[in-house]
Amino acid sequence: MEWCIPIQTFQVEKIQLGLIPNGLKPTVSLGYKDNDMVFPSLTLLLPLMRIKSYFPSTGKLVLSLDECPHVLRKFISLQDTITELVHSNQQRWFPNQPFIRKLSELKSSIQSMINNNEINLYCPINENDVHGPNIYYENNWSRGLLESGQLAQESMIRVVLKLQGVSFHMYKSTEQWSGKFRIQHRIISILVGSPPPN
Repeated sequence: MEWCIPIQTFQVEKIQLGLIPNGLKPTVSLGYKDNDMVFPSLTLLLPLMRIKSYFPSTGKLVLSLDECPHVLRKFISLQDTITELVHSNQQRWFPNQPFIRKLSELKSSIQSMINNNEINLYCPINENDVHGPNIYYENNWSRGLLESGQLAQESMIRVVLKLQGVSFHMYKSTEQWSGKFRIQHRIISILVGSPPPN
């Protein structure tokens, strides 16, 4: 079971960073601490949002934030906070890098989830994919089964989004960090149209 934090109550300053593992694809996990409640992972429940586009071949899902300015502000704040944390921890995480990167450089190196008033998500759905998202449509749940038109442009959906961590790009030849990084995510569930009754 995934514990979800509604984006309305999510507070960026309460995120917690895990340890960075070694290897060519290091990822720092993200958790959340709210008073005595500790979430080992960070999963957010987003509000109903409008689909701008969905490309099944690549899994790229673009949602409009025009009607959700609070979500836009929270994600911008999240990305800024993570960039600042990367800046302050870079020496500890990557002790072999030849120089320290400036905060301004890192702000342009993050692969942003936000583009203007849109959020870009990755949502690959393959037929009978046991690892695909749970999909709620017309009073039924399915796993990874997407019917034609369910994610059509202008459709309204809610997304349960797991932020898996901060992933860093490494040069294979030197095993040094390139300076590029992104928030790695996975869509856990999609509610098409109205949410299910309680």
